[in-house]
Amino acid sequence: MARRAGDVWVAGTGGTLLHWNGTTFSPETSPTTFPIQAVWAISATDAWAVSNAGETLHWNGTAWQLVTAPGSGSLRGVAARSSSDVWAAGYLGRTMRWNGTQWTDFTSTLNPWALETVALTSSGYWLMGANGATLRGTNGAPQAAYNTVISAASLSDIFAVSATEAFAAGGNFTLRWNGTAWSPQLHTANLLSIHGTSASDVWAVGQSGAIRHFDGIQWSTVSSPTTQTLYRVRALSPTSAWAVGANVTLHWDGTAWSIVSQPITNATFTDLWASSETDIWAAGAAGAIIHWDGTGWSQVTSPASNTTGAVWGTGPDDVWFPTQSGTMLKWNGASIQAAGAAPIAVNHMWGTAPNDVYAAASFGTGVSHYDGTSWTEQATANTQPIFSISGAGSRVWAVGAGSSILVR
Repeated sequence: MARRAGDVWVAGTGGTLLHWNGTTFSPETSPTTFPIQAVWAISATDAWAVSNAGETLHWNGTAWQLVTAPGSGSLRGVAARSSSDVWAAGYLGRTMRWNGTQWTDFTSTLNPWALETVALTSSGYWLMGANGATLRGTNGAPQAAYNTVISAASLSDIFAVSATEAFAAGGNFTLRWNGTAWSPQLHTANLLSIHGTSASDVWAVGQSGAIRHFDGIQWSTVSSPTTQTLYRVRALSPTSAWAVGANVTLHWDGTAWSIVSQPITNATFTDLWASSETDIWAAGAAGAIIHWDGTGWSQVTSPASNTTGAVWGTGPDDVWFPTQSGTMLKWNGASIQAAGAAPIAVNHMWGTAPNDVYAAASFGTGVSHYDGTSWTEQATANTQPIFSISGAGSRVWAVGAGSSILVR
């Protein structure tokens, strides 16, 4: 780092610290043997460096010295406005500020990734790091998290609120559409499904039983009664939501999530559909289908053992279950029967009526439409598997592998 042409610091492995005096580089004695990740000079008698071991080092014009700092984990970046306003950041979002006397920890759970760079402005700071993680703050803990790289993640679910409002989830991200652009939010959990009753009541669930809730302003972590992976969440009202996953069904009663027993042992449920509080269906692969009548879950016999795990319906007497072999099964109010052809490898369905149904699939263009008579594969530029589809107003959204986002 250069303060001026005759005052330059260079840092490297083994705690190396070299100083340029305008003529030559000379090594300065270092108090650490760990790699120096960054160095920042405020004046000829005031400079800071941070190490891969999480150490902070200060230059007083004569010697480098270790300075005690809170927290643990590698530090990757340092920057300063003055001798009493120095910022450092690093591993797992570690963030701290030097006020001229001591370091104060401002590490935030907004970001789970390593922070590499500190950039200061006149009114605040920006922290940037791995996986496109970007945090913004003023004089305390970061208040906002952004992400500039989402292309590596697969989007596994989407929920449309209106033509100008939608939410998607996949990997460590949720995305929000405001009618003009998508904005990402980074999470510490791998999220697989998202749904809500409005833009201020949105649920996301995922691996290890992770549950997150959005109240219209911010995301929060909600206590989960399970560590099993949750594959689908569906909200019926602010005081009633369901989630299903690996041998588990959960219910939200407006206060807490709780496990609700179901009759199939070792079944993985991957989808949910409901027409009311007393008519809820959960489906999984290998013919696993259960129904909630308002009192308890009961198993419903499937005539095929190769269901894809998707379910959708138009009402209590018309519930659809696609199979891997391209056959659609339907509940008619009394039993589940074969009911014609279906696209191959359907992952999810959504529609507005029996003659306006969309299927998200792993083959072809990924999207097919049913007009009441037959299924037609939709022309798209997509070559990736599509995992979820949802619509509202005049828009239909579909998401899938490689962060594919399709809209009609």
